[in-house]
Amino acid sequence: MQVTFDGFLDADTEPVFGLLGSNLAFHGSLTIDTSIGAPVFIPSGTIDGYDVYASDFFGYSSEAIVALDLAFGSKTWEIAAIDYIKPSPSFGANIWFNTDLEGVPEPSFVWAYFADANSRFELGIAFAPPLQFGDTLCIVDSTDRPGTAYGSQLTVQRAFIPEPGSSLTFSILAISLGALILRRIDWFNR
Repeated sequence: MQVTFDGFLDADTEPVFGLLGSNLAFHGSLTIDTSIGAPVFIPSGTIDGYDVYASDFFGYSSEAIVALDLAFGSKTWEIAAIDYIKPSPSFGANIWFNTDLEGVPEPSFVWAYFADANSRFELGIAFAPPLQFGDTLCIVDSTDRPGTAYGSQLTVQRAFIPEPGSSLTFSILAISLGALILRRIDWFNR
């Protein structure tokens, strides 16, 4: 399953990984193998500790992320940079969506944090009370001169990716079926 993220950020005060200005375009994507563990599911209305969930939450482990394309300016984040997020005492995962990635409708919100020695990237957000998703972006560049870029109206889209080997399986099936039809035609023409 490939999930893409698009939005715009403003870095008006200090450059953020070499970029300065308003409406700086951001595009990123990740591929999640949904067969690696079931998602953590928190239904809307769940009460955990002091938190009440305002929408469904579906959390996935970083082990299910098989590819990541996340960059801004000169900075690229790796899968190893993703943080573990516990929205409330009993639940935790590395990346959260408001729907099951394989379900209907497709997700419209995401929540993940990426951090390393010189950066922090907040891809989406969740806030309380009650616990709900937001569509903001925040990138912190803490290298030479710390700068921060903020954005909102993050959009999320998913695309189903055929499983490896599924096209090979289909091709073998088609060839086998074709050979069987040719044999039957040959037998009838005798």
